[in-house]
Amino acid sequence: MKRCMAILLVATTAALGSPSATALGEPAGRTTLERTIGLDRAGGLLVPVPRAGAGYALRTAGPTRVRAGRAGRRRSLAFFAQLTDAQLADEMSPARLEFLRPTTPFLGLWRPHEALGPQTFDQAVRNVNANAVSRLPDAAGRRARLQFAIVTGDLSDNHQHNEVSWGVGLLEGRRIDPFSGAPIGPGNRCPGAPRRVVRRLNAAVAARRYTGVQDGDDRARSTAPAREAFYDPDAPRGAFGHLPRYPGLLERAQHPFRAEGLAMPWYATRGNHDAFAQGFVGARTSAAIATGCRKVMPLRRPPAANRVAEGWESMRRLLARGRSGWVPPDPRRRFVSPLAFKRLHGRADRGHGFGLVSPGERRRSRGAASYYAWSPRPGLRFIALDTIAEGGGSTGNIDHPQYLWLRRQLAQARRRDQLVVAYGHHSLETMGNPRPDERAGPCGPARLGCDQDPRRSTPVHLGQRGPASLRSLFLRFPDVILFVTGHVHHNRVFPHFRGSGSGFWQVTTASHMSYPQQTRLLELMDNGDDTLSIFGTVLDTAAPIGVPAARTPAATMSHGELASISRLLAANVRGARNATAAAASAAAEPAGNVELVLPDPRRRQ
Repeated sequence: MKRCMAILLVATTAALGSPSATALGEPAGRTTLERTIGLDRAGGLLVPVPRAGAGYALRTAGPTRVRAGRAGRRRSLAFFAQLTDAQLADEMSPARLEFLRPTTPFLGLWRPHEALGPQTFDQAVRNVNANAVSRLPDAAGRRARLQFAIVTGDLSDNHQHNEVSWGVGLLEGRRIDPFSGAPIGPGNRCPGAPRRVVRRLNAAVAARRYTGVQDGDDRARSTAPAREAFYDPDAPRGAFGHLPRYPGLLERAQHPFRAEGLAMPWYATRGNHDAFAQGFVGARTSAAIATGCRKVMPLRRPPAANRVAEGWESMRRLLARGRSGWVPPDPRRRFVSPLAFKRLHGRADRGHGFGLVSPGERRRSRGAASYYAWSPRPGLRFIALDTIAEGGGSTGNIDHPQYLWLRRQLAQARRRDQLVVAYGHHSLETMGNPRPDERAGPCGPARLGCDQDPRRSTPVHLGQRGPASLRSLFLRFPDVILFVTGHVHHNRVFPHFRGSGSGFWQVTTASHMSYPQQTRLLELMDNGDDTLSIFGTVLDTAAPIGVPAARTPAATMSHGELASISRLLAANVRGARNATAAAASAAAEPAGNVELVLPDPRRRQ
């Protein structure tokens, strides 16, 4: 027994901070072709460890014939990156539902590593920049350079102004200040707070201290079940007692830093978390909660909820009864409307895509339209879709005005013999939301949680169901070869082809919040033999695989080390391993590094 305990201690020590663990196969500058990351169990933890890389898995669909020697004939048509689902969370915001105990396997209400989201996303960007040259030579031996990136939604977690600003700043290379909270004063009030509370909150702002559900000191009056419902890195306990102790981690996460920013243009779409509170419900009746100073912190066992909408009702009831704690208020936590979300993307690269919305669609939608099309080079058309169902809910759809616009875009591409790559937040299988936009109600002065587009949204178009589904529309136009999506937080690749062999591939990429926190590079190749290849290459973040040893003071840690802790904690979120296995089972085919072959529609008879 003593020998077994000694082996376990050695394994855990090696996993948490051993020089040999951190020196081997670091992700920075590498793809998962050379080295990837697996999980080993050590001391009750799932610990990220180096694994051998995986080459490209060849996948075909229908009667596509793959010819030998295509590598010697290839020509690169486009080489770009996809980043998705950063879900940057203001973890101190009062407008969050961490206090709920989900009765379904939904993991998005609270995560033990969400304070480390900005550092994690920065490390993802850094590894994209470090892999700016393709691993694939063309027929002449040349290797393409990354031309641009697409960001397929859920940049923010709670569609707050500060969260969206962090996301855009991380992609543009700005100074990022992840701290949330401002001094209480004439322009930033905290109604009902006693003077002692005001003094305490202002002192917390001055010291840039974390205030929220993960800090045991903020919940000193809570019962043991409530205190043990969250990971406190100063003193892990209860269900999180096996996670490493990192004194001061939450405070270290609040330090400002300079983001590297993408070294290439990037083009964005909206996700459900960019549009709704916690990605589910309109913010019309809850907007004041976000900027205020009352936050629900459970004193007893967190209540259960079947639906997020029920959670918001629970929050309002608890706040009305005074069953809440105090946090510094902050006007920068205000929810953003669709127009404000687009404005925060500025004018660079034409508003990172949103400035490319056609004038007619912008005028007819009263500025609400967020879909656009553009051509990175002759012979290619990229189409950005807005798959958000304004009527509410985490799943998506396409309203009728956008559907008609998309049909016109595809017809134009057909006439001009352009290959089409479409991208949006929701995958086809998650676009089953039947709610019309009008369900959100008309807009008032705040323009939050409402339907700003005056046009009738119905009939709404789903991803795969019905004769006018998005899938059916894509299949009507053979020039559509690729649909790039996010939302499900896992790598997936699905073929959508007719019996004749024409069709397209859907490629879905993992998130930067949930494990395994990955990005994807995509390259379109003309094989010179009437076929095309789409290469997908997966990247881990640039953060070290090994993490600092337990009990290491967080004040000494680098941003890369913070992101490595984020990866470790993400792997140990409740159900993370089961969800990853389920996603792999659902895909049933390789979904990481892939070569996807399909007929070249430009060679049609």
